[in-house]
Amino acid sequence: MYTNGNLTYQIIEHMSYQTNIINEAKKNKNFRTVLFTGKRSQLVVMSIPPGGEIGEETHPHVEQTLFFLSGSGYAEGTLFPWTM
Repeated sequence: MYTNGNLTYQIIEHMSYQTNIINEAKKNKNFRTVLFTGKRSQLVVMSIPPGGEIGEETHPHVEQTLFFLSGSGYAEGTLFPWTM
């Protein structure tokens, strides 16, 4: 088990995880839901409202792949100035 603040994760070293990430993202109503934590990766779905902040969270020792169901991942008004 790994504890980071108020969150506790079970580390699974030799197991793959399969899910329909689109369905998981669509049904997620939480800011952050951890679906899977491996030794060097973690699968998380997030629901971030426009203008919402996730802070300066970094994970230097794990793989991170970003997938956006909607939106761009850029702060509003930074990708295209006319979107402000």
